[in-house]
Amino acid sequence: MADEKIIYVVVAETVQHPLTSTIIGNRLVRLSGVPFGNKTHDIVQIPGRMAAQACHAVRRMEHDRVLTGVRDLLHGVTSFKKLKQASQSLRNSILYVPTTTIILSCRDSFELEHTYNLLRDHAGVLAYKFEDTNAGVYCADCTQPCSGEVTTAFATVPVDKQEVQGYLDYLPLWTPKP
Repeated sequence: MADEKIIYVVVAETVQHPLTSTIIGNRLVRLSGVPFGNKTHDIVQIPGRMAAQACHAVRRMEHDRVLTGVRDLLHGVTSFKKLKQASQSLRNSILYVPTTTIILSCRDSFELEHTYNLLRDHAGVLAYKFEDTNAGVYCADCTQPCSGEVTTAFATVPVDKQEVQGYLDYLPLWTPKP
């Protein structure tokens, strides 16, 4: 289909933790290794964890879309009668639509952030990051207290293939590697 919408997921094969972030305004513009204290570690993601990260990113995106739909539907509801009418129309306004999902992989946290920024800042594509918070996996080598929060994947909203052309084409399809 020419007008089929696709969800693109990008998952990092290796993540770095801990990292320092440079934020200008509300936007993360650069990640870098930690210059002192905890040394930045490379954590190779195992296939099962990468699949789970991709699923989490898609669920986060879909969750936000449903919340937005409910908020839009309930906007202006000022009485119980209107609330009842809105809740009855909820099923018709927020529909499940099967959507092709393509999972791509990138090398590491730096490439993941770079690709996310390209989509957001240059292509204008909305994408949702997933931050894993598994201290047992990400903080094993940390010498100081650690939250274990690591961005591992992101998912775009459903888009036309042309919207991401030139931004995601260089990334390979994710293939589980033992």
